Amino acid sequence: MHAMVWTCPDIAHAVGMVSRHAAAPGQAHMTAVKRIFRYLQGTSDYKLIYRWDKARELVVYSDSDWAGDKMDRKSTSGFVAMLNGGPVVWGSKKQASTSLSSTEAEFIALMSATQELIWLRGLLSSINHLSCTATSLLIDNQGAISLIKNGLSSKHSKHIKLHYYFICEKFTDETIATKYISTDEQLANGLTKALAGIKYKKFVKGLGFA
Repeated sequence: MHAMVWTCPDIAHAVGMVSRHAAAPGQAHMTAVKRIFRYLQGTSDYKLIYRWDKARELVVYSDSDWAGDKMDRKSTSGFVAMLNGGPVVWGSKKQASTSLSSTEAEFIALMSATQELIWLRGLLSSINHLSCTATSLLIDNQGAISLIKNGLSSKHSKHIKLHYYFICEKFTDETIATKYISTDEQLANGLTKALAGIKYKKFVKGLGFA
């Protein structure tokens, strides 16, 4: 958990998954934990690289899987904030409520990402490292972006409306600028679900590991 929080966003999803069973772990969960330790041992030479000449503006990626937990069909939220070519804040967390659509799951994830974005903007502003422009919030869900720009229908439930109005407020006051990004380029994708092979290597490289 310590490694995941401070230096290893690449294991955030895996650690989050096994943590759900910390109260009553079974043999399968212990085997999964051993695999995480073997992965850490095999990647002990990995390090996060931050470059002054790369992407000096803060950019936040937000994503969710929809109904990814096969037991209760709850979704997982994931976000990562990138600055100078490397991640500065990240998170992977199971959502508290069951979402009825991928767009609904995306809004819940966006809420968490936007809250972290606001905190980071305040920190960067205090050290004179924040531009006056809105911070890019990259999403791979066209439905969520359309709702932010065009409005929410009355049929949506109260808790989604709360997320929606908060995000729209930050969009209107130009704290955030929601932008579409393809799923293949979505860095937060690896924080919401297990990736294999080439996709996982691309995820790790995108995080700035070298």
